[in-house]
Amino acid sequence: MMRLHRKKKKNKPRPRVMGLPINQSDDYLSDAIKLHQNGGGQIVTLNTEMAVMSRKNKDLYESICKADIVIPESIGISFALTLKGVHNKKTPGIEISWELLQYAEKEQWIIALIGGSKIVNDKLQKRLLKELPKLRIGIAEHGYHPKAGWLTIENKLKFIQPDLVLIGLGTPFQEIWAMKTSQNSKGLWIGVGGSFDVWADIKKRAPKWVRAFNLEWLFRMIKEPQRLRRFFALPSFALALMKSLRKF
Repeated sequence: MMRLHRKKKKNKPRPRVMGLPINQSDDYLSDAIKLHQNGGGQIVTLNTEMAVMSRKNKDLYESICKADIVIPESIGISFALTLKGVHNKKTPGIEISWELLQYAEKEQWIIALIGGSKIVNDKLQKRLLKELPKLRIGIAEHGYHPKAGWLTIENKLKFIQPDLVLIGLGTPFQEIWAMKTSQNSKGLWIGVGGSFDVWADIKKRAPKWVRAFNLEWLFRMIKEPQRLRRFFALPSFALALMKSLRKF
């Protein structure tokens, strides 16, 4: 197979939060489309928990730092940027990913859906084709495979060369897997966390008024008490941020 070479261009320095680079933009969708035109790459939607996790997970840290576009997803990351004088609004991954799906249907991109349980993935495909009937799904695979199964999936992706790969495998696996698997491949690769569950109507997203008050995290915690452990990432993030202010 011919090796694909992405166009390289010089980018201005990106502001950092806890050593992690964030892209400054008023229009991340346009940025993603331009990245696709230049040969593709990885997009990371960075939240507070992920930033804390990256301090102990070198592979996750590397995947974020190497990503072509890093989008501030949570209010914590957005606030940290504000302390530096950068006023980027937070952009939830579920929203930018849906916008990319809509664009993919319009431009007849080939997409890949990797992750979720088999039931979720099956319902996801039906829902997407109902909402976006002209969407071209090149490959759809659930997230529960043995090692040999993942090798098969990776080979399929190399053969199909999708324009958009949405990965719902959870952090940190989805970011690390995207970093390694996207090498010498075209298209956009983005981890979407639990978005598949929402799109498949397995789980409900917070109402718009809750999101307007930046309380979606609280809504999800009430609906999913098992997520309480994620709350403890907030004090760690605040402490790490305070310690890094001199370098930040």
